Amino acid sequence: MKITLSFGMLLLSAMGYSQAKEYQLENVTTYRAKTDFYSNFLHIYSTADYRTNLFVLATPMGNFSTLKLGEKMYAVYSEDGKTFQIDTEETLDRNKYRLNNEPDLDIRSVSVPVIKQTGKKEHLNSVACEVFTMKTGDLVDTLCIDTRSEVNTVPFLIPEAKGLKGLVYRIGNTMELVKTGRYTDVVKEELEKEPEQVQESGAPIQTSEKFVIWFDEKAEGEKYKAEYKKRKQP
Repeated sequence: MKITLSFGMLLLSAMGYSQAKEYQLENVTTYRAKTDFYSNFLHIYSTADYRTNLFVLATPMGNFSTLKLGEKMYAVYSEDGKTFQIDTEETLDRNKYRLNNEPDLDIRSVSVPVIKQTGKKEHLNSVACEVFTMKTGDLVDTLCIDTRSEVNTVPFLIPEAKGLKGLVYRIGNTMELVKTGRYTDVVKEELEKEPEQVQESGAPIQTSEKFVIWFDEKAEGEKYKAEYKKRKQP
């Protein structure tokens, strides 16, 4: 299995990455996604302006990464935790109904949820967040969102919710906010944890003041299209 990120990764030299663009990820938000038997952790690393975001889903089966550049999202992996490449197999699988060679992911949802404000509030982590109902087909769930927060995770977790902004604290009883803050503060907190706690959360960190990654969007896109063409040939 491809390794996406690992703990204790030392800061590597920028030499050799001149063709790729550098992204400094300064903020991090972590969610716990509960299942019947275990928890997955979603780590969202963002640039200062939140235009570029690296999503790392840490599961017992391994880590899976997605890179969001503006409005485009790419399934990616990294062998060294620094330079990211498009994951061809993952992209082909997730775009199998798209019928074209575009390398960014088709993330459109078949069912668009109906979200309504209830007028109620909950206090989570000493913060008052507003409660919403979300109906998707026959499934009805509740959301708790701090609409006054400068951090906006709604587009990441509920991209169909147009016009709604804020820090999502929970989605039903299955996803809950663990923490949000500056990357440097999270690194310090993670390094102070016991090894078993670090392993549980799967939080990918680099032992540097900033989380720096590289991605060559043009070259990776061309490489994916070439592989797509080769596989579609009779």
